[in-house]
Amino acid sequence: MNVENFELISGYLFDKRNFGTRYLMDAGTGKSMNWVHKAALMEIYEGQILAECDKGPRGTAINERNIEIIDVLPTLARTSLFLEELYGDARYFSKIIDREIVNSKEAQVALEELEKQGELKIESLKTLAGIGDFIESILMKYYNKTSLSDNEKKVFKFLLTGLLKIDPKTDVANTVYMINLLSKYFNPVISGEQSELYTCILNKGERLANVIEHLWDVDLSENASNQKAKSHELYDDPLLQSIANLKKSNSLDRSLDRWRAIEKISEEMCELKARGLKDSYKEALLRLIIEADSANLLKIMINHLGINNLKVNNETRLNYAIKNGSEHVVAKLIEIDDINEPGLDGKPPLQIAIHAYQKNLDQRKNSDFLPDPYKYTIQRILECHKLCVDGEDSNNYTALSQFAMMQEIDTTIFDFIKTLIMLGANLDHPFSKYITVREFLKLKLNKQQLSDIVTLEEIARLSRIDL
Repeated sequence: MNVENFELISGYLFDKRNFGTRYLMDAGTGKSMNWVHKAALMEIYEGQILAECDKGPRGTAINERNIEIIDVLPTLARTSLFLEELYGDARYFSKIIDREIVNSKEAQVALEELEKQGELKIESLKTLAGIGDFIESILMKYYNKTSLSDNEKKVFKFLLTGLLKIDPKTDVANTVYMINLLSKYFNPVISGEQSELYTCILNKGERLANVIEHLWDVDLSENASNQKAKSHELYDDPLLQSIANLKKSNSLDRSLDRWRAIEKISEEMCELKARGLKDSYKEALLRLIIEADSANLLKIMINHLGINNLKVNNETRLNYAIKNGSEHVVAKLIEIDDINEPGLDGKPPLQIAIHAYQKNLDQRKNSDFLPDPYKYTIQRILECHKLCVDGEDSNNYTALSQFAMMQEIDTTIFDFIKTLIMLGANLDHPFSKYITVREFLKLKLNKQQLSDIVTLEEIARLSRIDL
């Protein structure tokens, strides 16, 4: 096989410059490689003769999906360059663990809680051996049938995905597949000087795969515990129960019964004394109001009880509302919250809305009855004068980058792209090591569309000069 192809793909995957994190498989992110890397991947893929190459869990024919590194991993993992780069990247991850923790708010909160409880010292994670010890402790607890906290599960997932270039959103089947392959080919005999990664982490391959199948979906465990907390709150408090019942009805239903219920809840909320309420109760109240998508109740809470510094499940109010599809509440929160503050996943509100819009768009293809609250949320955010139009997520992608990555740029998406350009979005923002957003759009837009955005870019430039 062409050695240059392996060098090209390894170079792409392990590039440490500021172009965002690359993964063995980008799960549900809409990312797409440029044509140079895709061509290299396809050439490697077509030359594979290993038995396991066509048995990955992805399931879709190669010509019907975007080819990714996972598709050539059985071959790539046999090359010394890949093994050296993987080892070097893992060591680098452990050395800059403090920076990685800061970039993941969820992991940061979980690690701080474990350190307070004396379960873990963050300092110990600055070596592969230290990370290996923590992962081994999780395995021992699991096999000894000792209960694991959500914080332990979150840290376990954060460390394993960070070390092995795995997208945290990757499903169980694909994660197990990748770990089994890496464990198979990365061993002391083959890896030589890089054997520390094997002895500390990958020698646990089979046990890791088994644990992942049972513990990987941390969010499910968290949601389950949240549901228990919600049930406890609802049974104990009539007001919270009333708002929860409101949420269960169709949020688009503006019937007389709904308005009467909101009026009654409003009266009860006005009787509450702000000073006598615990923050945990106010958070539960805020969460249910957001989920009920009632701008009227939110207004009462803001004016009567106050929501300063309140978050929902450690997420910012605005980002939680966007993810929940609560467009009426979002419209109100945009007026008072930081329109650029990243959420737990490192995405600013606009990028969260774009991601939700894409996901909802995919679901709507199979149903004509799903509402589309995210389109109007994106429009409202774009109209906000405080918006940082080139704000980046944790992978250094801007809103314009995200729209460019969408599989199909229809009329609505193209209108959003034009709006961003008129607002001054940078078309020359690095999309990857080899290509800018402008160059990537040239591969996807027709001549008229390209002409339109060039014209809009010039109009935006001249308008800034006039100012």
